[in-house]
Amino acid sequence: SVMMFLSPGAAALRLSRCALSTLSASAAADPGYKAKQSLGQNFLQDEAAARKLVGCLQDESEGGSRVVELGPGKGALTRPLLAAYPQMTGVEIDERSVKLLREELPSLRLLQGDMLALDLAAMAAERGGALSVISNTPFYLTSPLLFRLLASGGAVGRAVLTMQKEVGEKVLAPHGCKQYGILSVMLQLFAQPEAVFDIPPAAFRPMPKCTVSVLRFAPTAAPGGGAGAAWSATQREQLLALLKRTFEQRRKMLRQTLKPLLADAATPIPDEWLTKRPEQLSPFEWVELSSMVFGDSADGGDASLLRKDMQPKWSATKAGWKDNKLRPNRPAPAPE
Repeated sequence: SVMMFLSPGAAALRLSRCALSTLSASAAADPGYKAKQSLGQNFLQDEAAARKLVGCLQDESEGGSRVVELGPGKGALTRPLLAAYPQMTGVEIDERSVKLLREELPSLRLLQGDMLALDLAAMAAERGGALSVISNTPFYLTSPLLFRLLASGGAVGRAVLTMQKEVGEKVLAPHGCKQYGILSVMLQLFAQPEAVFDIPPAAFRPMPKCTVSVLRFAPTAAPGGGAGAAWSATQREQLLALLKRTFEQRRKMLRQTLKPLLADAATPIPDEWLTKRPEQLSPFEWVELSSMVFGDSADGGDASLLRKDMQPKWSATKAGWKDNKLRPNRPAPAPE
């Protein structure tokens, strides 16, 4: 195919009419199996939207070897992705989709298993650099997948994901509004989210009851993506616990929600901070507050503070933060 010789970053946007005709004919041949509600499937049908999504990725690895599509489904994104990035990898849990993709796209590297159990760090090491992840994400997996990307430890360099428009608005919400919360703080600090475009419900089958937003992310180890020191897993876990503690009682002042921590805080917290509610702090003020409570040490200082007055069964793993297998009852993708 002529497409194999185009530069990866531009190929998705310069598909020839001949190639598009071939892809369109294949995509139009719906195999007839229905979306599984248990897997949160809403199959993308709009080829123009699929090409636009692929164009947002802009991966520069040789042949797109670091491109990973999570949940390809019936292949609406996979076909233009494979034309642009012939060495890409797909990860799919649905046996019906795996069968279809292996029949129709035999050159595709395809792993069968749970996207949340994928060893991103091992794959990035094998590919020789940070991955570029793209996914028409099942709505119920949006938050776990976002935290999974944040926890990848540099294994993911960029990500393009679909999500409910309301969730996208929460991710991008500025401090001071009711939509601002844990996702807003963590992603604005460690993933530099950017709204790209919206897709109408009619572009999917079955048709969701909401508009779908496409967001692009650039995960970083340091807050704000700057040149500062990378945060350890412990520091991030402590910040996440602090956010959970306060935002679950967001109408209360920090003086109340942080009361169990104040006596043992690394640095006295000024009264002007304690009279605020959680949505009034900007993402970087949360960095500062976490430093006041836990200190600046990469090992997190007094780890016992993390557990004070927390729900007994809560853990950063359950919130999707730690980089391990989150759903052990579902199969992990087998190594290539």
